[in-house]
Amino acid sequence: MKRFLVPKWVWCVVLVTTMLVGGYAVRAGFQPRAAISVAAPPGQLVERVQEVECDSPHGWPVVVVRDVAAGAEWWVQQPCRAVRGTRFVATSHFGNDKTPPGTRYQLVVLAMRDAEEANRFTVGSSFDQLPSETPHSEPVELVRQ
Repeated sequence: MKRFLVPKWVWCVVLVTTMLVGGYAVRAGFQPRAAISVAAPPGQLVERVQEVECDSPHGWPVVVVRDVAAGAEWWVQQPCRAVRGTRFVATSHFGNDKTPPGTRYQLVVLAMRDAEEANRFTVGSSFDQLPSETPHSEPVELVRQ
């Protein structure tokens, strides 16, 4: 049985190249996700104004909501209030008094470093895309009742 030996320098070249290419690919397509959980299962029915609970072990949460059908902007909700430990609650708005039942919304929780950074988001302000450098939860789809 004959062994195939690869020189150490070849392994070094392969390893360094893989690390460089892999690191670039990760940075180029990286969308940070925080270990944030939202206490609302997908498809849950919501009122026009409803309390939303989330668990954010790293930082201070900011809740944003958008209408799915309209491909609308993300709207900043009321500031989160600490409940206990890493649990937070925010009053969130899903449409207005003219919004028809069955309207679908997406809710995302952004994880800011602290309450001061979270307060930079003005209630009622909006933006087209989620901030790319800010860790956030996966979108949760909710339905207006």
